[in-house]
Amino acid sequence: MPLHRTMGYGITTAPTNTNRPIDPNEDYVRRLSGSDRQTYSNALFGTPRHRLDITLPNGEVTFVYTDGCTSRAEQSVYGELRSWVLADTVVVNLRFEVDDRIRRDPGVIAADRRWSACMAARGYRYRTPGDAQNRFAALDRNAVSRRAVQVRRSEIAQAVDDARCDRQVGRARLIRVLYRQYSDQIARERAPQIRAYQALISQALRRQPGTDDSAASGVHG
Repeated sequence: MPLHRTMGYGITTAPTNTNRPIDPNEDYVRRLSGSDRQTYSNALFGTPRHRLDITLPNGEVTFVYTDGCTSRAEQSVYGELRSWVLADTVVVNLRFEVDDRIRRDPGVIAADRRWSACMAARGYRYRTPGDAQNRFAALDRNAVSRRAVQVRRSEIAQAVDDARCDRQVGRARLIRVLYRQYSDQIARERAPQIRAYQALISQALRRQPGTDDSAASGVHG
């Protein structure tokens, strides 16, 4: 809770980085005309006429355009494109799968209801903690700048009450337990894709002279 008292959620209270380095690619694209920008995008990412659909283990469908430079580069590095996109997408989304199962867990849904009632007693009307944070994430940046002190104080006050209600209903403790449970469960379910991902990475590294493929020995969701 001490962090909540000083930074709130870290949304409107975080320092603004005005020294962010300029991406030369973004700068180049910004200076293109509309038609040239589309040509650039087509060359880099490909076109819908060459769409490859890939069904994920959870039933969702992702896709890639096979005629773009990105897909051609991936195919030259990892081999068969469908296998790589499937394995890479599954591994990249492991954490999101865990988070999704936690959100849908009956225990968390019940904890959210208790948290919501606790917050309502303090004058807030939110269904979930995510809704509470989105209040500040959705604020217009210009409005935040004009009322910076007021907005930041409001965020900190709400974040402190949020943390108190979370502690009261035991939501965070429950989620820590469920995170371990669902991480293990999904790792077992997605083991074929994780192994395929590790194998493809190892094969790609072995094609590079002098490259140690030990980096591919583990995958972290």
